[in-house]
Amino acid sequence: MKGLSASKLKEIVFLVRADCFRSYGRFSWPLVLFSIASLRPCGHVFLFRFASAFPSSLLLRILYRISAIINQIDLPLSVSIGPGFLIGHTGDIVINGAAIIGSGVTICNGVTIGLADTGRHPGVPTVGSFVYLAPGAKLIGGIHVGDNCIVSANSVLLSNAPESTTSIGNPANPRPRLNRTNDYISNICQSS
Repeated sequence: MKGLSASKLKEIVFLVRADCFRSYGRFSWPLVLFSIASLRPCGHVFLFRFASAFPSSLLLRILYRISAIINQIDLPLSVSIGPGFLIGHTGDIVINGAAIIGSGVTICNGVTIGLADTGRHPGVPTVGSFVYLAPGAKLIGGIHVGDNCIVSANSVLLSNAPESTTSIGNPANPRPRLNRTNDYISNICQSS
C-alpha cells in the first residue's frame, strides 16, 4: 500500500463494490476473493481494478495475466472503465488500451473495441454509460457510443451511436429505442 493515498484507496474500494454488486446483486469481500480464486469473469474485473491500482505488484500482474489467458480477455490495464463494469461471459474479448468505457457497461463474449488507423473515424471508441454490448459486437474506430445504447449481437459499429439507440447489422445502423437498456442493465450501485 506504499504510495497509495487514502482517496485512491477509497476509489478502488468503491469500484470493486460497484462491480461486485453488478455481478451478484450484493457485495462482500469473501465473494470478491471467491470470484478471483475461481477465475470467474467478474474475478477478472476485480483483478483489473487491483492490478491497475498497484501496477508495481508483480503478484497481481501475474494473477491478472493468468486470468486473462484462461478467460480469453485482452483488457489492458490502461483502459479507463467506470464503476459497475460487468463481463457477462468470457472468451474472445479484445479491448484497445486507449478505450474509455463509462459506468454500468455490460460486455459479452466476442466483443471487440478496436482501433482504426484510417477511414472516416480513425482512433479508438469511447463507450457511454449503461451500454450493453451483445455477443460478437464490434466497435471500430474513433466513434462514440452514447448512454443507454445496445449494440446487437454480431453487429459491426463503424459510426457514432447517439444516446438511447440500438445498433443492428453490419455495418450497424443505430435506431432510436427509449429506455431500451432497462431490460439489460441491472444491479446498479447507487451509493458509495
